[in-house]
Amino acid sequence: MQHIIHHLAPTGTAGFVLANGSMSSNQSGEGEIRKHGHALTPDRYVGTEKQEDDGEPFDEKMKRLTAQRCEQVAEARRLDEVITRNLAELGFGEQVYG
Repeated sequence: MQHIIHHLAPTGTAGFVLANGSMSSNQSGEGEIRKHGHALTPDRYVGTEKQEDDGEPFDEKMKRLTAQRCEQVAEARRLDEVITRNLAELGFGEQVYG
């Protein structure tokens, strides 16, 4: 299914017919897997490495990163305006966004 969905056009549609109970945890064996303490999360199996705790509390880190992102967005907008003006001076102003 993932392959089909991946290749759909942005407004495309697809239909799927599934066997009765195929989406149920009990039918797929998921309950049995969990009962034995096994994890079903992909990150356990696709090579993501456990990150060391940097000691920075989550709330503080999110505030810092959010503020940093706001600064970067503001700088990006400023640079976009500079580029747009420069292109307009070179005669390419109307072609910038379309």
